[in-house]
Amino acid sequence: MESWLLRECALQMMDLARANLMMHGHVAFVVVIIDKKLSQVPLLVETVDDDSKYRLSMMLRMLAPHCHAIIILSESTVRRYNADELERDVQEGIFVDAQSPCGSFFATCTFSRNAQGDPVLNDDTALA
Repeated sequence: MESWLLRECALQMMDLARANLMMHGHVAFVVVIIDKKLSQVPLLVETVDDDSKYRLSMMLRMLAPHCHAIIILSESTVRRYNADELERDVQEGIFVDAQSPCGSFFATCTFSRNAQGDPVLNDDTALA
């Protein structure tokens, strides 16, 4: 898979994640494996405890040499604290990590929640 195609896949996954966030209020933890025929195989990860993450990472390491790319889509919360250890800021984000032998791309997008708990997207999708 060429780097421009991996980049486009990462950006398309971000667009889908942003749409799902607005529709459902959250983003599912998904791994998309792109095989040698460029078929996409999605894996929905239902548990995200440390043991599950470790087993998933071991499985992906085994599969990686046999794939064109692996894309991981997740949502996470970052909490910032002031000097008194009081929470002062909560920022949530969508993360897309696309890896292949030709390179890697990491896309992020932050969002907040309104008083009703609904997501409010920031216009800050970044790609590295």
